[in-house]
Amino acid sequence: MKHLVSMYSDYLREENFFRYDHVPYNIWAYFFSLPLGDSYFPFVKLPFYVLKVQSVSPESYLLVHVNELCASVFCLMPVLLFCFVLAFTQHKAQESSQPRIEGFFAVLFVAQLAPLCTGMAAISRYCYDFLPIMIILAFLGIERVKDQFRFKISMLVMISLISIVFSLPVAVNCSRFYEPLYRSPLLRLW
Repeated sequence: MKHLVSMYSDYLREENFFRYDHVPYNIWAYFFSLPLGDSYFPFVKLPFYVLKVQSVSPESYLLVHVNELCASVFCLMPVLLFCFVLAFTQHKAQESSQPRIEGFFAVLFVAQLAPLCTGMAAISRYCYDFLPIMIILAFLGIERVKDQFRFKISMLVMISLISIVFSLPVAVNCSRFYEPLYRSPLLRLW
């Protein structure tokens, strides 16, 4: 990392790639930052910015955070909101192994998210490291809702389709953003 040629090379030369100071910025980017509206298809624009924090105190302090097309996974995939069902509902006592499985996936989710959050950049492709575990947790949450509230399967299908449509801007924005580097055949579609 110290020998990369990039606009952040000075920052990386100081061994600042992994820092705990990056955690709040990355958590914000992955889970809370809202995408922007756009007048062109797919009508959602994902953010790109470089944030530099410098101190004015006698001690020198520099923090660089990069958000590269990363917006809240809950905006781009609303079905992931079912992850929270596990924390707020009771489980039936007859399936004793279920809480252990849920706990295992929750720990695995945190273990995958922790190194990403200490990194300098929140990048949309990094979401795919922890999204599969979130999808499993959302599925477990859906199962619990279905058991306790007689959840309609048509509602689940509708939420899943909405998630697929809402996540399409990731591919479209990435194709446009990386066009100078990679000539994507997808760009001919829009």
